[in-house]
Amino acid sequence: TQMNLTTPSDEQTLRSSLCSLVIAARSEAVSAHFGQKRKYTGQPYIIHCASVAAMVEFAGLPEEAVCAAWLHDTVEDTETTIENIESKFGYEVSRIVKYCTQVSTKSDGNRATRKSLDIANYQKGCTLSQSIKVADMLDNVPSIVAFDPDFGKVYVKEKSELLD
Repeated sequence: TQMNLTTPSDEQTLRSSLCSLVIAARSEAVSAHFGQKRKYTGQPYIIHCASVAAMVEFAGLPEEAVCAAWLHDTVEDTETTIENIESKFGYEVSRIVKYCTQVSTKSDGNRATRKSLDIANYQKGCTLSQSIKVADMLDNVPSIVAFDPDFGKVYVKEKSELLD
């Protein structure tokens, strides 16, 4: 739904509530990823979420996308569900997260099969979901290539296929 902004204070209220939503998403991500470390660097995992959110914000994407960027790995890597995200952050944020989330599991088959399932999910997403996925890849590539060059070749090839 669109809001009719009739006065400067209406616009300020909307900006303030959206800013509060981003702060809440950051808080949720910090809590959900507490204690998790990045695979190759050992850094706190939340640094990755912050980097992805910063890229999304820098690109000028809407606050809902910035929220989703903070939350983009919570469904994959924590006990958080899409339903949790929808109840706390609304349908739009949950929809963006849903379509930048890896949906495959090891039981779905070999890596090629799993990546096909994931690509099919990513392709269903809106431009915002896809933009977050690109920011996610941009943040992941340097450490993967530096610390595991053999897997880095596989990862970069898979991600280039995703972008096709």
